[in-house]
Amino acid sequence: MSSGAWVTADGIRRVAILGAGWMGSGIAQVFAQAGYEVRLWARRAEGLDAALARIRANQRTMRDLGALDE
Repeated sequence: MSSGAWVTADGIRRVAILGAGWMGSGIAQVFAQAGYEVRLWARRAEGLDAALARIRANQRTMRDLGALDE
């Protein structure tokens, strides 16, 4: 690659996020809203449940503010 060249994500439609904490759930939400198939991984089921609850709450808030279509 030459200096200053950009790497593109052409053809990538599936992503995996390792870690379902605050940051991981936010990254997963952004990718999902952009149309990617997302796999979110957590060490415990409770962590995944909490991440999904955060994502749902974020989406409700965004919808209520008019920033997200249904």
